Amino acid sequence: MTHQELSALYQERIPAIIPFIHKRSRGDDDLTQEAYIAVFEGLKQDPKATNRYLKNRAQWSMTNTTHRGKSVDGRKFRKHAAPEILRLDHICIEDGISFEAILPDPKRNNLEGQVINKIMVERFRDHLTAA
Repeated sequence: MTHQELSALYQERIPAIIPFIHKRSRGDDDLTQEAYIAVFEGLKQDPKATNRYLKNRAQWSMTNTTHRGKSVDGRKFRKHAAPEILRLDHICIEDGISFEAILPDPKRNNLEGQVINKIMVERFRDHLTAA
């Protein structure tokens, strides 16, 4: 399929999808543009694609754009540090409950996460000393 044929097919199919795109993008021009590009690429992959497929593709494109943000030089998706779970089976409370301490790597964690983890560890330690 030539580019002119693809463009003509796009111009023919897009009017049925425009209301859906504008409703989902809520007037955000960047999201609208991402949805239009997704529809065009969907038609490029499968010229006989259904409108539902094209709408779904546009919706996911807008969702991914919202998720990754609008910064051009930033990462596409944030990677969260996988917590390291240490089982402390030798520490038992009166009911025989064992605890799990979640200690993520501080070099890969943000400041807010470090503060929350410090507070949790202090509460955990205070609970152990009180028992």
